[in-house]
Amino acid sequence: MGDYTSSGGDFEAFIENEAKRPHQWVNKLQKGYKLPKEKVKSVVSDHSSEALSVARSIEETRAQSANQLVDLKEQELENQLLCADVTKMGPSQRKLHEKELQVLAEKYGWTFDD
Repeated sequence: MGDYTSSGGDFEAFIENEAKRPHQWVNKLQKGYKLPKEKVKSVVSDHSSEALSVARSIEETRAQSANQLVDLKEQELENQLLCADVTKMGPSQRKLHEKELQVLAEKYGWTFDD
């Protein structure tokens, strides 16, 4: 342990040193230490900003993942449509299948020569 005295100058150095490790203030507060109000506001503000930044990052990642999942599901359905066995379909199912294929062709700009 380092030498620490409670004289004014040493206390300022202690505060300056502790400002570099704001997470330790939480432990000290729980043990009954009193902090200067400006230091409390600074530590809380720093942690709040960090927490908001992390939360935004998580939310952006979650939104991107959800969009990717939707895209993958859409691609899977399109592949099922393209690979469907029409020989086992009845006339009404074939008409519906052809309409769905036309929608896909328009979506992707496919053209077919008859």
